[in-house]
Amino acid sequence: MADAVLAIQGGFEFQAKFFWRKACTLYLPNSNVKQVAWEISDTPGFDDVAVFYDPGKLSEYGYTVKCEYFQVKFHVNHSSAFSCDALIDPAFIGATSESLLQKLQRNYQKSPSEYATAVYHIVNTWGLDRNDTLKTLLDNNGAIRLSQLFDGKSDDSKHGKIRKKWREHLGLGSDDDLLLIVRQLRIMHSASSGEGIDEDMNFALAGVGLQTLQSDKRTSPYPDLIKRLHQEKRNLLGREELKEILKQENLWVTTTTQDVRNVYRIGVRTFSRGTDTIEFETDEYLCLLHHFDNRYVLADELWQSDIVPALQRLSDKALAEGKPLVIHLDTHLSAAFAMGYFLDAKTGAEVGVIQKVRNGGRILLEPNGKPAPGENAAPLWKWSEETINVSSNDVVLCIGVTYDIFPRVKEYVLESLPKVSRILSATILPGPSGASIRDGNHIVAAIEELLTEFRANRKAGERMGSVHLFLAAPNAFSFFLGRYGKQLGRITLYEFDFDNLRTGTYVPSISLPFLNK
Repeated sequence: MADAVLAIQGGFEFQAKFFWRKACTLYLPNSNVKQVAWEISDTPGFDDVAVFYDPGKLSEYGYTVKCEYFQVKFHVNHSSAFSCDALIDPAFIGATSESLLQKLQRNYQKSPSEYATAVYHIVNTWGLDRNDTLKTLLDNNGAIRLSQLFDGKSDDSKHGKIRKKWREHLGLGSDDDLLLIVRQLRIMHSASSGEGIDEDMNFALAGVGLQTLQSDKRTSPYPDLIKRLHQEKRNLLGREELKEILKQENLWVTTTTQDVRNVYRIGVRTFSRGTDTIEFETDEYLCLLHHFDNRYVLADELWQSDIVPALQRLSDKALAEGKPLVIHLDTHLSAAFAMGYFLDAKTGAEVGVIQKVRNGGRILLEPNGKPAPGENAAPLWKWSEETINVSSNDVVLCIGVTYDIFPRVKEYVLESLPKVSRILSATILPGPSGASIRDGNHIVAAIEELLTEFRANRKAGERMGSVHLFLAAPNAFSFFLGRYGKQLGRITLYEFDFDNLRTGTYVPSISLPFLNK
């Protein structure tokens, strides 16, 4: 019984904190959020939190969204996971008669026209079943990849069997009817809870000038406040009404994070981590999710035609601010490198990078010119090389900071890069790991030593060729390496297929310098 009470309390806290994260969007600059709501009625299965827009926001899927509804589910363990069958199993959402898709269908049946301008999110701490087809049917936003599910193949195909099962469960006569229903669904699996959602909430609160949570206190005023407002039947709140309430509770403060440090904060995202708060933490935010299917670019040419130009425009805008920069990079290594390349060291910009670490936290890596502990105890790298083709001019630079990637790089080079003369491999000392980088000064010292050694070891003929750059490193390292990247000449970067869903190896991504045609 005690465990059940704790689970209920945990679920309330989770829902309340998620609400406040969404409520903060009322106060973002140029926000088109009109109202936020808690425990609304007449939205079956998606009634925990709601956000209403005026004017509607333009979805990256090409339609206007006037409202978003969220069902927020907290679990004390990971005993279950999202799968194709889970979406039609009432027990998966703790129901007895209606599944998630049936609840979604009820919302559609109320008003198909209103449904088409709404988005329905299931926010859940459970993850994806990695053995189920659903993992390949969701994009970076948690939306069903309609082109995959409705691939034109028969009901006997892999996706056809899923469509048929869902159609029959909903009593639908055609795939067109099914598409209209699942198009508006978003599955936000593996949502952060506990300390993770506290950190996200704190960044959201600080980003709009509200009192942050206090880590040395056992209680939080925000869940208690929403509980009281719910008792008062004030569950639909606009910007000014909520502001007055927050002032009465001494939660509206006048100093924000941005006031404390005169910096310009920018962020880039090429993949998503569920409930991240990057839009609250930045003055300028570049979302490139629409170019990717999970970690895979939709078309190889998009790196050069769309992604690199967007990164360059953001970099130019940031430099024009004339302030120290703090950069959030939820990106592929190639995009992090390109941002550094456009903000190269010769611009004189002071830059710090927010780096995620393995315990779920984040640190600011900000070189300040002071020697890192042990910096003078060179060398910082272990080098090796292998000759591939003595008659060629291209060279591979293989850098291992978190992993030793030389074996995989060599395998790829032998199969796919016949014009490479040598592979030069550098692994950080004492050895690659998630903790091999100490701080920002250590990164810069390591990069300077690495480039000095690479230039000294590069033969005359190779200087006329291209550098094929393979990295296993934190984003911050890739960014700062990019700041010195012009020393390498012509560069092609590569991304690895970590999920083994496509090639299982490397694929080329960005080539620099970028010639803006």
